[in-house]
Amino acid sequence: MGAFLSTLVGGARPVRHATAPAAARYFVVGDVHGCLDELQDLLRKAQYDDGATRLVLVGDLVNKGPKSLEVIRYCRENEICVVRGNHDDKCLRLFDGVDELKVEYAYVRDMTEADAVWLRNLPHTLTLPHVDAIVVHAGLRPSTKLEDQSPQHMTTMRSLEGGAPSSRPGEESWAELRDEAPLVIFGHDARRGLQKFPYAIGLDTGCCYGGELTGVFLPSRELVSVPARRTYAEAARG
Repeated sequence: MGAFLSTLVGGARPVRHATAPAAARYFVVGDVHGCLDELQDLLRKAQYDDGATRLVLVGDLVNKGPKSLEVIRYCRENEICVVRGNHDDKCLRLFDGVDELKVEYAYVRDMTEADAVWLRNLPHTLTLPHVDAIVVHAGLRPSTKLEDQSPQHMTTMRSLEGGAPSSRPGEESWAELRDEAPLVIFGHDARRGLQKFPYAIGLDTGCCYGGELTGVFLPSRELVSVPARRTYAEAARG
């Protein structure tokens, strides 16, 4: 993604909003969470690489699955477009020594500064030209301009509680309530699974929990999924 990033970042801080390179169509994939084998299974099944399709990931590249560092480097080497997720933020806090480096995050010890810089430079949203769509990891607050969206909400929200974004899996899905273009493609909400609404599509189908890895072609909205090879993590309860 070197050429892609060079047009999006400046200095040490990531640009919050960016535009993907133009393409005839896009294939947007849900939360990978270190499941590199399943990502490659999905790409083979989708037969997406026809030279006219741009691959985009909704973030949360890392943690829970077995190949977090390999996913980072696969994306870097193949110049894949990615937005920033909450687990990518967690990875950077571990790398910087802010959070405790527990055994399940051992891959962070093998990260290089170049890996960390690449993660830091991921945008929070990615506009897809010509298909009237935006990719974000978790969600967008209703009736709020893109430039006024909170990075925390964009990486953690799942629901609306009294009209305010919440990371809890409440009764009101922000995606179900979205009633205007552009179409928003997101992940993060494995508990609700696949979400299909007129103006939002949620792609987190819980691959790391033994579910599926799902992608969607745009503008056709054709969905493609593959099963997880095994269960890598236990889903949260409650």
